Amino acid sequence: MRTTGLKLQLLREKHALTLDEMAFRLCLSPQYYAAIEAGFVDAPSAVLDAFALVLGIHSEDILKMPCTEKCCAHPEIYDMLGLFAGPKFSMDRA
Repeated sequence: MRTTGLKLQLLREKHALTLDEMAFRLCLSPQYYAAIEAGFVDAPSAVLDAFALVLGIHSEDILKMPCTEKCCAHPEIYDMLGLFAGPKFSMDRA
């Protein structure tokens, strides 16, 4: 879990985002995102659950669908989590 957190941290720093901004892009609370980055929470399931909540569908269905504009995370995040990124979105879009 810590490896994923480190990758998220490096990605966040690469795009000069704060914890709050990165959390917003992943549809997570800042506290929950900080726990993911620190390695205390399993990032793939946390992100899937957050997207499922936002989209109002089951988390398993997210694996079967392309990214929508409601999921504003950068494609690198999807790639890292092993999810299909769908359309390319900019980190500046939110």
